[in-house]
Amino acid sequence: MNTVPLRFIHAGFGHVVCANRVTMLLNPQTANARRVVKAAKDAERPAFVDMSFGRVTKSILLLDDGTVIGCALTYRTMMARLNAENADNETEVEDACSLSGSPQD
Repeated sequence: MNTVPLRFIHAGFGHVVCANRVTMLLNPQTANARRVVKAAKDAERPAFVDMSFGRVTKSILLLDDGTVIGCALTYRTMMARLNAENADNETEVEDACSLSGSPQD
């Protein structure tokens, strides 16, 4: 059974987010992002988590279960942290492939 190890990224002010569950990263200044946040706040089961610690929300993360997270870190910072996690995962996969002797794409 293959299991993917959980990867966490720092989301500021002592908060962490599971990078494996992030499906989308939005700029909160767009109309679509505002609609997503409003819908999450107005939902029967509130699905908005504010991780901005009272500061301006500069990025919005959407998780695979529909949870919307507001974060005080900038969009670029969060994207860099997510990409760094992806690069680590790809390196691990390439290392595993080279050890097993299977061809790479």
